[in-house]
Amino acid sequence: MHTVRCAGCHREERWDEVGRHVLIPGGQRRPAEAAPLAAWRIVVRSVAGELGPVVAECPACGLPMTAEPGSTLPTWSWRFDLPDGPVTADAGVLVPPILPEALTARLETMHRRPWEFRPATWAFQGGLISLLGVPFLLWIFGMIFTAFFLINYW
Repeated sequence: MHTVRCAGCHREERWDEVGRHVLIPGGQRRPAEAAPLAAWRIVVRSVAGELGPVVAECPACGLPMTAEPGSTLPTWSWRFDLPDGPVTADAGVLVPPILPEALTARLETMHRRPWEFRPATWAFQGGLISLLGVPFLLWIFGMIFTAFFLINYW
């Protein structure tokens, strides 16, 4: 019996001879970065030994699922599409050979999210800062007024 987890959406499954049993469905949590970059970071953590081997693709979010460290399950190769051809990570080996730092930099460059202007968010944040800032400014004014009063009339 093997426990398999998704580091992206926290789906958890138990695999045995009968089949796969979903313990935690997952799928609600999405990574803050693009999926290929999030998948690469999971593969790097797996190769570093922080996570177990990559054994499947998560059916809920599409990111790599990892088994427990030292698991005997067969590993799953992961493909990263780049403009000049795909790179496959299989059991910690990149094919074609490329430095992991170079692949990280290329994926970060490819999947950089553009800055988005969201008027509703800015309006909410501006209103919240105003609501918090006005009492603070009134308090500062009161402290200064009290200090001048005490200095001049005490």
